[in-house]
Amino acid sequence: MSTVEFRSKLGEQLQILEESCRVYDRGKKEEALRIAVPLKVIFQGGGGPSTLAGSTNATLLKLLSTCIESPGAATYWTGQIQWDLDAQNSVFRALPLLGTTKRTHREVNRGTWWEGEVVCKNAHQRIRRDFLIKAAASLAAGTHLDYALLAQFRWVLDGSPWKMTQKQASGPDRIIHVYDAHLATLRQIGFEVLNSPGLTALAAQA
Repeated sequence: MSTVEFRSKLGEQLQILEESCRVYDRGKKEEALRIAVPLKVIFQGGGGPSTLAGSTNATLLKLLSTCIESPGAATYWTGQIQWDLDAQNSVFRALPLLGTTKRTHREVNRGTWWEGEVVCKNAHQRIRRDFLIKAAASLAAGTHLDYALLAQFRWVLDGSPWKMTQKQASGPDRIIHVYDAHLATLRQIGFEVLNSPGLTALAAQA
């Protein structure tokens, strides 16, 4: 595949991603699962030259990370969302950070971004972007989730609330339950990709 064809296909996937992000922002939160589909094509695909994973551009590419570093003592933590009280249902709902935490924005290499950084953790598990994106894309497409430990990680995508450790000014830490955290995290990952100049520049040169 020529460089022009590669950039054209990359541009197509970024357009699909951008549209799914718009749909999510209009209030259709379940669209977040479909945000994962172009992300999987771009960053994993089949590893061939039509995907970033199989491209010579991948090695040096830098991607935006907005993930807030985990406090060392927090048992439950996620680095890409905020939350607000849904007063009608008396639950906390997750919201993507988008560009609200620019002080934490930094560029990292593709390997660190895709399979290195932890974006969510609980007492015994660590979730990285690659797992979340591949699992969500499979769920959106209705395909088999090919993970030997899927049962162990079912809470990530089945709609269960994610636990968060909330520090208190005095007294013990508080554990809260935040709904739609998986959807908000996927939307935040979409924000990162669409605001990674090195990646969008490749598509713009098509």
